[in-house]
Amino acid sequence: MICRICTNGKGLGNFTVQDRMYVTCPMCRCMFVDPYPAREDNPAFQGAETVARLEQADEMRRPYFNKRLDRLENRLGGPRKGVRLLEVGCGAGILMQEAGHRGWMTDAVELSAEMAARARVNNPGAKIRTGDIQDLEPQGPGYEALICLDVLEHVLSPLTMVENCRELLEPGGLLLLQTPNTRSFRARTQGAKWEMLEPAQHLNLFSPDALRVLLTTVGFDILEMTTASGTGREKGAAAWLAGLKESVLGVLYLGNALVVVARRPH
Repeated sequence: MICRICTNGKGLGNFTVQDRMYVTCPMCRCMFVDPYPAREDNPAFQGAETVARLEQADEMRRPYFNKRLDRLENRLGGPRKGVRLLEVGCGAGILMQEAGHRGWMTDAVELSAEMAARARVNNPGAKIRTGDIQDLEPQGPGYEALICLDVLEHVLSPLTMVENCRELLEPGGLLLLQTPNTRSFRARTQGAKWEMLEPAQHLNLFSPDALRVLLTTVGFDILEMTTASGTGREKGAAAWLAGLKESVLGVLYLGNALVVVARRPH
């Protein structure tokens, strides 16, 4: 067996979570399930009650979504209208709404047909395709920016996904990607009890090194990599505490999620 990310074949370890095995790589610190599922599925995003609950949760994350859009906007040279954005895994389309308030032109792809239907209601006129980013082919001009929050860990082939992201961007286009961090303080202290270890959903989990390997392998230039903490739904004192924790943990890449901005070279 070799590592699915860096192809290292030495010293791989393993441990069991929920009767499934995660393999760990000592070189890049990624984790991946073994055996791999035959196909990608999304049972955690199905059903009317689940869709309503997830939409409500995303409503509470509007400030969190705007922080991610701010980061892209800063890299794009500041506020301006007409930015062409593709969101991968748009859920109920709440981030798309916030991008629309900025005057951006936002399309999306969403694996869950039920979530995609909600996104269409919330974003009339937007082009929201139901399906897998790994099957999406470029149509027309490339996007200036692509945002992918908490999706990479779910896909069968992270390499294929980031390759497709690169092809969907115009030269010089930006990718903002967020995914759980195996180097995080929680992952280190909680071990097999880390909440991101969900083998039915999280097929691949990344460290900073593993994510760098993945992105540079397909030709992205990494502009910045940081970490995030909290759920993005905190308010008041809890939001202040989450921000403080994020600042402290981010110094050593110890936040619970990795956030990276990368560019497709010209």
